[in-house]
Amino acid sequence: KNNGKTYRSCAHVMPQAWSGQNHIIANEVQEGIIEPTAGTDSVSKFSWFVPAFTALSNLKLLSHYGMTASTDRENRRLMANTFLRPKTWKYFCETVTLDNCTTPYYDDKGLLIAARP
Repeated sequence: KNNGKTYRSCAHVMPQAWSGQNHIIANEVQEGIIEPTAGTDSVSKFSWFVPAFTALSNLKLLSHYGMTASTDRENRRLMANTFLRPKTWKYFCETVTLDNCTTPYYDDKGLLIAARP
């Protein structure tokens, strides 16, 4: 979200749920963990979330056209270095931040990278 002053990374998720999971979904809705389900009127969808700090670092990462623009070694190296194996939140908090994620973590340009709700 960009209100002109600050950027806060967020994502909207539309997971696929099968009817055999209805009791789990109902419990999570009742506990306020998730919003009630709704049909999307689609068979399947492929999408990804790119935070602003990633997009600003390289515009090629904003679309699959940019990511597959060429198959040369340089582009493959860029993709491999960008999309390393993801680290867990626990790893990030214990290893990268100085205070175990008790305060917000910003990159060197002042963009928010991680914060507890």
